[in-house]
Parts: sequence; structure tokens; C-alpha cells
Amino acid sequence: MSISLTVTASPQAGRAVVALPRAAAGILGLRSGQSVRVQLGRRTAGARVRVVAGEAELRFPPGLARTLALPDPARRLALRARRVRERLHLGPVIGIFVERARPGPRPFGRMTPMIDQLCRLGRRRGYLVYAFTPADVHWDRQRVLGWYPQGDGWVRRPLPFPDVVYDRVASRTAARQPAVRLAQARLLQEVGHRYFNRRFFDKWEVHRVLRGDPRLAPHLPPTERLAGPGHLERRLRDWGRVWIKPSGGSLGRGIVVVRRGPGTGVTILRPAGPGWRARRVRSAAALRRALAGILRRGDYVLQAELDLARFQGRPFDIRVLMQRTGSGRWRRTKVYARVAPPGGLTANIAQGGRGLPLGTVLAGASGEVPARRDQILQTLRRLCWDLVEALEQGTGERLGEVALDLGVDGRGHVWFIEANSKPVRAVETVTGSMQVVRRALERPLAYAAHLAGFRSG
Repeated sequence: MSISLTVTASPQAGRAVVALPRAAAGILGLRSGQSVRVQLGRRTAGARVRVVAGEAELRFPPGLARTLALPDPARRLALRARRVRERLHLGPVIGIFVERARPGPRPFGRMTPMIDQLCRLGRRRGYLVYAFTPADVHWDRQRVLGWYPQGDGWVRRPLPFPDVVYDRVASRTAARQPAVRLAQARLLQEVGHRYFNRRFFDKWEVHRVLRGDPRLAPHLPPTERLAGPGHLERRLRDWGRVWIKPSGGSLGRGIVVVRRGPGTGVTILRPAGPGWRARRVRSAAALRRALAGILRRGDYVLQAELDLARFQGRPFDIRVLMQRTGSGRWRRTKVYARVAPPGGLTANIAQGGRGLPLGTVLAGASGEVPARRDQILQTLRRLCWDLVEALEQGTGERLGEVALDLGVDGRGHVWFIEANSKPVRAVETVTGSMQVVRRALERPLAYAAHLAGFRSG
């Protein structure tokens, strides 16, 4: 159990003495004169307790505040406190790991608004939340030069090493940088299971994990790892329509669709803005030449095209955001439909797709979908929980959130399309619910506090 306190540096606190209000001392089981180790993040310092009258304010001498790397010691800081044997643990200290930062109003690029809101929401809950990069960590001193918003800008201050790390590296390219990979490995070594959503998913790895689960296998489209041009040609004969996807791709980038017929020849479709550009080839040799770059690079998966239902003549999929809460349990935070733009084959918002209420889309979809709406929703509820549990167990990764993309065919059968371990979330909405937007930001913080051992009581 943990309690809320306001922490501040005060010259009147006395040397190496923490002044603790009587009510808080009683809850924490501490008495005047008792020696404790005060911990903030990974930094600790010895002190003696002095029980005082007054509100729930914990006062530090300035020297102790500096030792613990208390941010802005002159300012009042809301934190939570818990007793662990002879330690007074303050926190939680939550570090948001990113690949880089630059001075200015948007130090983290497109991720800046989300990180800003995470830090501010954490502050209101009594959490110390900051962002940091590989270059910001002083491993030997267990200290970080962390970034957090203050007023209309950002400050960078020496801060304690985090209790928990929430990985928000923005892209797969950044995740491959040597400095990022070395820092991730060291962070995992330092905080262990208190490091969540460390890496991006690989499509082939995800398929191998899920296909062995009898609950999930019926919802997986036929999928194989590309093994060369002959393999593609065989699957094109067997399936008729094949999607070629980068195993390490995101946001629908790099996808190529290959379709047989009508008549002789093959049509190759590639993304071109919100639409798709078609190219017709009439021989296996021409197909190989057209896809030479893909066939050389490898690390692609082949997937049979699904005959998905349509809404107003356009394909759609279903995005579900699953997150762990402060209890550590999985909950569904958000679910909505994404409808492809005119002429589009994928519904990614980044490529022109449009988010709509799921009920609206199911009611107006093609085929048997409207009549089977209740069964589809029931399957979605069950399937999402089964998927996130299987992904965490099968990949061996600690996960605090997963975005799932699912499809529905004309018969109302639900298909798994993709899982995303690093979903980017908006901090405002015009058509949706601000309550849901806020909840999607609050839940990773609550889960981080759970991992750090800070539970409200």
C-alpha cells in the first residue's frame, strides 16, 4: 500500500532528518528517531524520521534532496510513499525511453504531445514521469538527465534512475541503432520485468506464436515466410491473391499485393498516396523482375488475401487497444472501425483511413455482417484477451499495451491481421471521447506504478 505526500526541500527539516506528518507516519508504521533509508528511484540516502504536526508534507534538508536528485527542490512535488522494511520508498519514478531528443518546443518530434501529456498526467497522480534517451543515462551514478514539461516548455534536469521504464522508441529504424539497442539491453538488466513494451513485433514471429494456440489458429489467415520467387509463384497459383508484407513493417508501409487474372498475367498493386498503383505483367520472368528488390532482400511474409466485408464499398478493419491497468489486468480501452479511403486497400489512418464507430460500420457492412453483429462482438471480446495473453507468453516480452487489428469477412468470421506493440495515441479528438483518450494515456502510467509496487490504499 502507498499514500500520497507532498515532498519539498526545507532548511528547517534538520540535517539528515525527514519531517513526516503524524498521520502519514502512523500509516507507514514509522516513529520519531527511527533510522530509515529514503529511496527515490534507484538512489538512496540515510536519514532519521521526525514526526511533526501538519498536513501530508514530507520535508527534506536540501543536502538530502540533492543526494536523491529530487527535481526542482524548491518546488512542491506530489509523490507516493510506501514502506519496504527499513526503507521509505518514494515514487514511482517512471522513465519514458525514446531514441533521441533535441532542444526546442518539440524535443521528441511527433511523439512530443503524447509524452507531454504522460508527464503531466503522472504529476497529477503523484508519479515522477520524465523522458530520456540513451545519451542521457549516467549508468555508474544511477542518474538520468531527464526531460519533463514545465510551463510552456521543456526542462532537462538530473533525476533519479527510474523504477520502471516504458519504451516509446518511435520507429523500427531507430530501434536498430546500436546506441538504442545497447541502452535497451542495459535497461533490461537494471530493471528486469519493470521494463515494458521494449521492442516492436515481427510479423513472422507473431504468426509462429499464435498458430500453435487452438483458440487462435482458426482466426489466422494462411501465412508463410517468403522463401524466394518460386515460393511466391506457387502460392499465387494456390491462393490466387497474395499479400507480401515486410516482416518488420508498420503502418501498411512496404506492402505489395499480387493477383492472378483475369485471363493471363498478374496484377501488381503498390501503395501510391491514398490509393494504389497497378502494374500488369504477363510472365513469371516479368513478375520476378518487377519484384526483384523484395525477392533479394527477403524477410517478408506471404499472406492469402482475405475477402473482407466492406462499408460503403470500401474495406475496413477493427482497431482494438488493449492495456493493462493499475491492477495488472488486461482491459479493452478503445475499439473502433477504420475505413479505407476511396481506392484504398488498407485502412491505416496514416494512409488516409478514417476512424468510425464500430457499431455504425457493422450495421452498414456488406454480406452477413449486420445480421451477425452480436456474434461478431462476442468473438471480438474473447479473441482480444486470448491474443494479448498468447503474445506476451509466446514472445517472452513484458507488455503493458497492444493494439490489435482485426478483420471481418462477408460471412461474419473474425480474422487477426496484425499486432502493434507501440501504438501512437492522440491527445485530443474531434469525433471521439476525450474520456477514452485520457484513459488510454493514464493506463500505462497506472500499470507502471503497479510494477513499481505503488498501489493506492
